[in-house]
Amino acid sequence: MVTIHHLDPVKAIPILMCQPTADGPLPARWPAFCKEHGLLALAAEQDGAVVGFAVAESNPQVLHGLGLEGYTHVCRRLLGQLLRLASERDVTGWFPIERTDLRKMLRRWGFRRRRRAQLQGRRLCLYHWERNAY
Repeated sequence: MVTIHHLDPVKAIPILMCQPTADGPLPARWPAFCKEHGLLALAAEQDGAVVGFAVAESNPQVLHGLGLEGYTHVCRRLLGQLLRLASERDVTGWFPIERTDLRKMLRRWGFRRRRRAQLQGRRLCLYHWERNAY
């Protein structure tokens, strides 16, 4: 069974940035950065092992996904939790183009693709889920 729990976003930054998380000290600016940007992180665990994670930036207008990793069923649970946390706000996020499983899931849930970009060698699509369309 997959369980989702909140993770300290300061500890999630190295995961998101694909940097090793050795026992060394974290950069001193990360806690302030996380607070300033309203970062939140979720971890998915199964049988005591981390099997996925999500990192998002939260502000009063939108919850913006910055990273979503894991098998399809794990990403589904993580994305569902992000949507619940967003409440009545719009949700946006950059997701890897090569993850066709995520693209299909996002379309089924009502997300619309807005644009493409390349960041740190990864091809990404920006998706938007409008909760407050007029």
